[in-house]
Amino acid sequence: MDGFEWACFECAHLVYRVEVPKFGALDEDLPPLFAAFDADEAARTCPNCGAIHPGAEGPIVSPTVTPAVDSSTASELDEADPLGPPAGRV
Repeated sequence: MDGFEWACFECAHLVYRVEVPKFGALDEDLPPLFAAFDADEAARTCPNCGAIHPGAEGPIVSPTVTPAVDSSTASELDEADPLGPPAGRV
């Protein structure tokens, strides 16, 4: 089952999850789900730290995306890493 999750911007704890059994027309199915979250302050309140998620007013982020490392600064990052560069890169 697919779903959408919102995480706390203060402590990264899961704030809210809505299950979506299957999608029909995305442009029709998703807006009501997002609007319901935005309208419900209790749903937007972090159960861990009490911070209130800004909903639609907040930034759009994806926790599964790792920021790209500029290759010109990769060696600087490797030098700062106590474990050194990854295997195969010197």
